[in-house]
Amino acid sequence: MSQMWHTLFINEIMFWMQRIILLSDGGYAEKSWREMITSGIASDKEAQKNSLAWIREQSLDENCIESLANHDPNITPHIIQL
Repeated sequence: MSQMWHTLFINEIMFWMQRIILLSDGGYAEKSWREMITSGIASDKEAQKNSLAWIREQSLDENCIESLANHDPNITPHIIQL
């Protein structure tokens, strides 16, 4: 019997109570988790929705400075201070 593994890689950088979330494949852009838009490619849409819900919840936390998706074309290089 084979198993299907679902992975989501997220880096969370924390300093005191502030944090930044760097999303690799959790969402393609901020619009993904703001509007709960799933990608067209997923082996488990329910797991993908759960991931987006978690990202959305974390990004709305007052201690989250930024949530950045690797594929977001609207992100420009910048310095983030904690």
